[in-house]
Amino acid sequence: MILTGTLAPGGELRLDDLAESLEVSTMPVREAMLRLSHDGLVEAHPNRSFRVARFSRDDVDDILRTHAFLAGELAARAAVRAQPPLDLELKAIEDRWDAAEESALDELNRRFHRRINGAAQAQTLVLVLRTATRFIPQHFYPIIPEWREVARRGHADLATAIGSRDAEAAQAAAREHVMDVGNLLLAHFSDRGYWLTPRPV
Repeated sequence: MILTGTLAPGGELRLDDLAESLEVSTMPVREAMLRLSHDGLVEAHPNRSFRVARFSRDDVDDILRTHAFLAGELAARAAVRAQPPLDLELKAIEDRWDAAEESALDELNRRFHRRINGAAQAQTLVLVLRTATRFIPQHFYPIIPEWREVARRGHADLATAIGSRDAEAAQAAAREHVMDVGNLLLAHFSDRGYWLTPRPV
């Protein structure tokens, strides 16, 4: 409901109303609100109230650019430091992509990037990346029709660059991949009139 704009930015989220509409008790709704607050989609307030997070297009664009930079650094290091089986593992995930059910794509995508990030042997960069990306939704991409093909192309370029141990190509491929899928995210929200005006400096 947040991602489709049914619940607008800044709108109050009433647990009782949501529980009734979802036909569940308030306990799982409260747990969901807390989880969504960690994902940056909901603001939790001290009085135990919740509101839909308010953010501008510039906020998300800044995070995407940070994500692209960090992903590029990790991919470059993975290209140099990874053991040879990594490119085969990435190719195996890539081979499953076209035949996979929509419900499986998010996990395949996560597995692909986890393998690269782990191979980079740069835990501090991975932690910084996780901190940055928790401010934008990460699980919604499969609902965007174009994402499947855009992600497939990006994964193929990354796997090729890492398999060639070309750090510069891997860095460029990772940055382009993040921005390509990120632009889908920006367009998705823009189409729904989701953005607030930029925050004053």
